[in-house]
Amino acid sequence: MTVEEKFIMMLNASGVAIERNKHHLPISDKGMTYPFIVAILCTKGKAHGLYDLLEKEVKKNTISILMPGHLLQPLEYSDDFTYSRIAISTKMMDELRSFLFSHDYEEFHHNPVFQLSDIQADRLLTITDQLATISAHSEFDLKHRNHVLLSLMSVGYEHISYYHHLAEQQMKLSTHSSVFSQFCDLVVAHYRESKELQYYAEKLNYHPKYLSRIIISATNGIGAKEWIEQYVVAQSKRLMTQYPNKSIKQIAFLLGFNESSSFFRYFKRVTGITARTYRSRALKEG
Repeated sequence: MTVEEKFIMMLNASGVAIERNKHHLPISDKGMTYPFIVAILCTKGKAHGLYDLLEKEVKKNTISILMPGHLLQPLEYSDDFTYSRIAISTKMMDELRSFLFSHDYEEFHHNPVFQLSDIQADRLLTITDQLATISAHSEFDLKHRNHVLLSLMSVGYEHISYYHHLAEQQMKLSTHSSVFSQFCDLVVAHYRESKELQYYAEKLNYHPKYLSRIIISATNGIGAKEWIEQYVVAQSKRLMTQYPNKSIKQIAFLLGFNESSSFFRYFKRVTGITARTYRSRALKEG
């Protein structure tokens, strides 16, 4: 069982999964995407990767919030790279909303990777340790376990939300960054329905060419059409390796292609190799 499989199994068992002082994130060309929220805090060393295909560098006290459906692709990290992470299931997150002090559900779509101070990071790690202790118990061992978990998570969430707000004030996001974030969210939500630039441009009320110029500016060179293609391919690579028993035709259907032949042409045009060739190589490499 892989590290990621153990992590997800832990999440399914209690609604929250916590890892402290880990040293390795899986590096591959597929990236990681989850149907739940994951917060990763670097506690030592440095790492470099892609978040929604944008380059990000993290160091001590950098926190990354991976929203459902968004892509995280670690590329490299230093020998001393250490991190802690916590995942909250969708069901637990729905319950958590009723515990939050604030009424607005901050989704961290803008500026998902930001820096904390030593004091801020220590506060979050203290809460994480408490969560780990509580989540290790079952409902039989600890009465009102879920209630205690939700209370602690609400405190941690409010801390992160406040720190995120401070980071955004300092950063003063540009209009292009804001539009790119909206664009990413739309692609994550609707890529099965449409993979055409026109579709997303209409939803954002921009001309396709103008939207593409905005995305190129925000990503330092990646156009909107290319970003959509890279996102769809990243999801297809993940599905082909995550579900080796599903046929490529079934994978194509999960991605929103009406015909498998359309998916085959799409994948080869973007990657230069066939989907079957990619899957065969990926499964052999493990």
